[in-house]
Amino acid sequence: PFLTHQPPAHPHYPRISHSAPTSPPLCVGHAAMAAKKRKSTSDPPSSPPLIVFAHGAGAPSSSAWMQQWKGRMEKVGVVHTFDYDYMAKGKKAPDKHDKLVAAHVREIGAAVEKYPANAEAGIILAGKSMGSRIGCHVVTECKEESWMDKVKALVCFGYPLVGMNGKVRDEVLLQLDLPILFLRGTRDNMCPKDKLAATVKKMKCEYEIEVVEAGDHSLNATKKRLKEEGKTQEELHDKLNETVIAFIQKTTSGEEEKGKKAKK
Repeated sequence: PFLTHQPPAHPHYPRISHSAPTSPPLCVGHAAMAAKKRKSTSDPPSSPPLIVFAHGAGAPSSSAWMQQWKGRMEKVGVVHTFDYDYMAKGKKAPDKHDKLVAAHVREIGAAVEKYPANAEAGIILAGKSMGSRIGCHVVTECKEESWMDKVKALVCFGYPLVGMNGKVRDEVLLQLDLPILFLRGTRDNMCPKDKLAATVKKMKCEYEIEVVEAGDHSLNATKKRLKEEGKTQEELHDKLNETVIAFIQKTTSGEEEKGKKAKK
């Protein structure tokens, strides 16, 4: 299979064992939508969630990859993109950690102010590579922010688990208490399968993993694999987005919290 999905897991909950890869849990999103339809017709329509989408270290929010994924996620929410300060100034080297976190927090605040109704529906922190890692640090280091209780989950496109020096950077992941979705390619040396598997076993939060066979750090498959599957890169990413949509729907609909209470 082109895409391999690892279902939600939590060290305190029974894990789902399976001998063959499972398909993306599209039924989760459908269930949430069905529940909404059962609500009284007198209820006002709810706003879609707010997705704050951060770029990676090497390309701005205006890059083709970022804009394409912004468009895909707009099917499920309002997407706010931004550039970190160094990128906005045309510099190549990323800012220091504290400055990156500060910029991320500033942009979340600006997005909440611009889209208050969407923020009330739930905030999702999404990011590519470095942007996904900084999003995790925001969650663990900035709990005093007024909007923090509205943050429901994290979506990580190519999480940079292994640094340039080869060190596994898992400390922030072990501190998370929100659901997280990892999307990784099998050719991504910054998020190798064995290192991620060892990390999630130690995490206290719920997680899901979507794997792109022959995918790189940007989740792009090789031309050979695309030809074998008879798909284009865009078609592959559109299919991958179904998992992203299902995850966001689940974590912002209240189904995730209900599931936790049911398992206690």
